[in-house]
Amino acid sequence: MGNTEENRHLRRFADPNRPALILDDIRLAISGRFSRDVLTSLGSAIKQCDAAIGKARASGDDEYAEAVTDDECEVVENLIGVAFVMCQVVIEAVVSIVIHLHERVVSDGHVLPTCSKKKDRKKCLLQLGRPLAEHPEYIDVRVIDVFANYFKHRSREDYRWDNIMSDVGASDGCTGNMRRAAEVLGLANYANLELLGDKVSNWADEVIAKYKSELKDPKLI
Repeated sequence: MGNTEENRHLRRFADPNRPALILDDIRLAISGRFSRDVLTSLGSAIKQCDAAIGKARASGDDEYAEAVTDDECEVVENLIGVAFVMCQVVIEAVVSIVIHLHERVVSDGHVLPTCSKKKDRKKCLLQLGRPLAEHPEYIDVRVIDVFANYFKHRSREDYRWDNIMSDVGASDGCTGNMRRAAEVLGLANYANLELLGDKVSNWADEVIAKYKSELKDPKLI
């Protein structure tokens, strides 16, 4: 281990709440809690579903092909949903780190302009992502978060439908809403779930860049 890395670990041991090191935790959250390999594996499972559908259709038995297609599409829908929830776990980790950053800076007598209102902080942070190509009024990570909530809670009686979902083409009671979510996020091929990970990583980079800029002004980093 080089001196630079050693010094970094020594600084973290001496003061793990330094703003610069808190920002480092965002990158650690992406690399530590978010595995591109898992998204790739989910994508591979979707490819297997596509292959099963193709094989069933090639059998010439329409009734059999329809039954297999229905079953495999349900599996694809669930695999996409799991990928969205994985992404949400990382989003929540980043939000928690930023909340900690704000608390630390406030304790030092400073206020960071970005997402300064505590109760709206997550909503504010999710506006730092990139607009959807098809619906530029919405940000990609916000859409990921909304559909992840839908996938987790859609069967609950108290689940509240988010109008963002209707605006991007989903509908209450539809069995293909997660596939629609993937499409609106640019996944022409449902198996390319790594693209969701890229969107979360890009958003995290924007969050880091935004806060680094603000922390330099009061010389907190």
